[in-house]
Amino acid sequence: ANYKGYESPGCRELIVALANAPNESLFSTELVISLADLFWNYYYRKILLRCFIPYAIYFISTLIYMTNYAHHGISEDERWVFSFEFLLRFPVAIGTIYFFYFELVAFVRDGFGYFFDVFNYFDLCLPWLNLYLLYNTTHVTPGEDRQTLRALAAFSTTLMWCKAFYWLRLFSSTSFYIRLIIETLWDIRYFLILFVFVLMTFGNALIIMDQ
Repeated sequence: ANYKGYESPGCRELIVALANAPNESLFSTELVISLADLFWNYYYRKILLRCFIPYAIYFISTLIYMTNYAHHGISEDERWVFSFEFLLRFPVAIGTIYFFYFELVAFVRDGFGYFFDVFNYFDLCLPWLNLYLLYNTTHVTPGEDRQTLRALAAFSTTLMWCKAFYWLRLFSSTSFYIRLIIETLWDIRYFLILFVFVLMTFGNALIIMDQ
């Protein structure tokens, strides 16, 4: 379908305003429901092709690369050898730069309000972390201790999985459950604080006994 008016001034601002609406009861009105359906029909394919599929390729490539190569690294003799590892570098590097561009666009759009969302800090550090790991995987110093890189690779893959989990909001069959989980975790945030204290209590005692 040829949707007209979506590129007109004010249309994108309306979408952003609806996305940031503080009162969810607004979305129960027939007018907003109709607008949301029209906007979604127009943007779903673009989001799928320009965002989700590139992230899926980036996600799978990064997981394979970090899981199999980041810990041991690639020797200097094998650095430029044509191999599966060599091919994986390209989707990892390109995907990192591609999605870092998204963060720059979000920062330009939101200004300093970008830093008020804690999740943006993870989105901002992930590209730098992946580039750092990619470089250090292909530039191994003989005899170096790579335990720190191993921990960073584990942290990177954890963030990648979290973002993949977040991407499931794109599909109607899973978006409800993602939203439900997020809201549930937010509602029990004070209980989680107490739970962490309980874990730290016994964890501290076990550390002392293990020494």
